[in-house]
Amino acid sequence: MPLPAAPKGALFASTAKLPLPLRHFRPNGAVASDNGASPLRIMYPPNNARVELATFDGKLDPLALKIFGGIEPLTVLVNGLPTTARADRRTLFVDPDGPGFVRLTVIDAKGAVDSVMVRLQ
Repeated sequence: MPLPAAPKGALFASTAKLPLPLRHFRPNGAVASDNGASPLRIMYPPNNARVELATFDGKLDPLALKIFGGIEPLTVLVNGLPTTARADRRTLFVDPDGPGFVRLTVIDAKGAVDSVMVRLQ
């Protein structure tokens, strides 16, 4: 029996075109830490947080993500799409589109993942 058609808006990419951390899958909850590094974790904003968006001269300020553990380089996804994040040590900054719900995901060089859902207002 053939597979059903892909959902509307699905992205297709070969493995070679994916960022390194996305090239391999692990079971839910599995952590890659064979080098003694601390597990990857988004410390801020916490899951299910409400974050007030700040503006300066009519432009939204970037949203800070404070990261603990993991192995650099880090890949940041906003609503499942890779984004360019500006880094300042273990704080990453992403530009929000505006108010609403957003899923923030960080993937480290070994494929460890952490993700939070945040409401921007």
